[in-house]
Amino acid sequence: MISGSVAKTSSDTTTGSLSYINNLVTGATSSGSYNISVSNRFMNNTMATLLRSYGYRVTTKNDHMGTNNDYVITWGSILDPTPTPTATVVPTATPSPTPVPPTATPSPTPVPPTATPSPTATPI
Repeated sequence: MISGSVAKTSSDTTTGSLSYINNLVTGATSSGSYNISVSNRFMNNTMATLLRSYGYRVTTKNDHMGTNNDYVITWGSILDPTPTPTATVVPTATPSPTPVPPTATPSPTPVPPTATPSPTATPI
């Protein structure tokens, strides 16, 4: 038999890691549920605060006219499901070809005419 201190340590580890609550939530989600009720024997306010930090809604309920509340953990509702985003088709412009400027044919550089010497007049 395990000692009392080992049993306490194991229980503290299980509640601190929320593994029991995780198993309950996993089982509930596999059956399509959006909430679970957990007895105060398995959960405390510290665990409720930690679950809230993970995005769960945690409320207390007291159906037994006693001082020990049970906890209701909720992560959604069948009445308000999150809509699934749909793709919106956005028309895109058909690209037109980029006009290419005509290639200019280079003209030759004009060469100045060379002067032809005029004949020298011979004296008569």
